[in-house]
Amino acid sequence: MPSFYMPIGSVVRMVTYCTVPGQVSTCTRQFQLFELSGATQFLSTDFLIPYDTAMVDLMVGLLANSAGYYGTQMYLDNPQAAPPRPDSTSAFQMPGTGGVGLAPTQTSGLISFYTNVLGKMGQGRMYVPFPSAEHISVDGTPTVGYQDSLDDLGTYLSSDKVIVNAGVTARFAPVMYSGGIATAMLITGHKSHNAWATQRKRGSFGRTNSTPF
Repeated sequence: MPSFYMPIGSVVRMVTYCTVPGQVSTCTRQFQLFELSGATQFLSTDFLIPYDTAMVDLMVGLLANSAGYYGTQMYLDNPQAAPPRPDSTSAFQMPGTGGVGLAPTQTSGLISFYTNVLGKMGQGRMYVPFPSAEHISVDGTPTVGYQDSLDDLGTYLSSDKVIVNAGVTARFAPVMYSGGIATAMLITGHKSHNAWATQRKRGSFGRTNSTPF
């Protein structure tokens, strides 16, 4: 997919895909280009590749061995003109390493993200897909190891990203952004839940789907 340039203030939407046969999950977070030095704009691929590389490392241990990490698409959510086509990469595909025995495919880990805005509009969730049966403890909750890995993912997604490339430094901050004239809200924290969540659209009896690129 083609790359695009972003001026300071740009909000990008990162959509990460994981798969099992017949089902594809999406995990979406947004970041805003808050600071930029050494240039007036930043290339999408220079953020996409390190982001996707980090997501592979963080997510494969949360996936059952029969699931797989596929890749990430990057959208510009507040273009100044017509929106560009999304940038994407599937260069780092690999199977999960979380253990054998896929849990029911609607079963998900759950991370909540918070801003300083109270109420539902100031918080969001990520449903982390396709855990292994080995991630489920005897009392039905996520194992300690799974919870630790889930929290590592939440910490990464709620932290600033500083990218240095060819003399250009860019800082991306995690935000929630609803589009239009709305102001992007900075994410200030997260919570990794000690319980499973359900995404029915990922269930074995749901509509099958395929990867988008």
